[in-house]
Amino acid sequence: MNADNMIYRVDDGEAVMVTRLGMKIYFVRIRRLIVVLKCGRDLFEAIQITTDVLLSSRPGKVEYDPQHRIPIVFSNGDLLWKTQHPFPRFGQGAFKLSLQACYKARMEALGLSKAEIDTRLGDFVQFGKPVHAQYIYARQALLDRASDLGCHISRFYMVAYDPCMCTSSSL
Repeated sequence: MNADNMIYRVDDGEAVMVTRLGMKIYFVRIRRLIVVLKCGRDLFEAIQITTDVLLSSRPGKVEYDPQHRIPIVFSNGDLLWKTQHPFPRFGQGAFKLSLQACYKARMEALGLSKAEIDTRLGDFVQFGKPVHAQYIYARQALLDRASDLGCHISRFYMVAYDPCMCTSSSL
């Protein structure tokens, strides 16, 4: 799973994962989800606790549960960002990279197969600033609404923080 084929939203107070396969949209109810909204003050503690939760539904009691999978969503992917400091500082993207590296090393130490490790690392999803999946979802929502109104839309213009990610050929 990656940000190009899934979107998270809240529906009737319950988290919903919208997975896109072709032009079909599938809804899957999510009972558990890790959401990273900001970087903590203690990187090591944050990586350790998050890794424990990713590996087991009962951290501290069960080291690894192969049946346990939980998506993790990051609200911002910036590796560096500008603050009052004269030079850029590490942002949430640095935490994500650090967590991925430590989580992967931990799974390797547990003896998980490369395929299982890759699958579990695929549960890391980046949102926040617009990503391609958000444009695809917005386009489909507009098309659905236009259809309801008996209208036809042939062109889409979307303004973004990073317009290079969203070309007309990709929509």
